[in-house]
Amino acid sequence: MKKWMHVGFVGLCAAVLLVLWNAPEVSTPRLPRDDTHRDRKAYAGCPSCHGRGAGVAMTESHFGADGGLRPDHQKCYFCHKPDDG
Repeated sequence: MKKWMHVGFVGLCAAVLLVLWNAPEVSTPRLPRDDTHRDRKAYAGCPSCHGRGAGVAMTESHFGADGGLRPDHQKCYFCHKPDDG
């Protein structure tokens, strides 16, 4: 019985590693390293440049039925990380 528990545990660990290995690459756009985006937590200003109709607009999935930003999309820095390059 104990042997099968160990085999099962190793199999579970291998399955988790396989899923993580095959995970897709990050597809969220990165924040450029410039003065405008220096303070990542100044997300209240993001809609002024990235709102609907802007040159680099947010996708429609960021907006709710009322036309405003969805509550779970208001802190941009959770998903949008600084550009490493």
